[in-house]
Amino acid sequence: MTETAGKYKLGEHPNSLRNLALSSGRKAEYGQKKKNRTTSLTDEAWDSLKQLADEHNCSGVSDLFEKVGRGMITLNSETSS
Repeated sequence: MTETAGKYKLGEHPNSLRNLALSSGRKAEYGQKKKNRTTSLTDEAWDSLKQLADEHNCSGVSDLFEKVGRGMITLNSETSS
């Protein structure tokens, strides 16, 4: 047994609390904490989005979506008849 066994209630040990503080999620790059979202895509669309993310130096598809949503990357629509 350790020296601190029985001293702290479950989840109250300083080391546990410090670990929780360190892993409390990603830093808020844009001043807001991100939330998990869900989307459904075909494999073809996902692969294309990953390629676009690479081309725009994004860390991943989520980063690409964030930057498009914030207007940091603009989409140009091309229509064909």
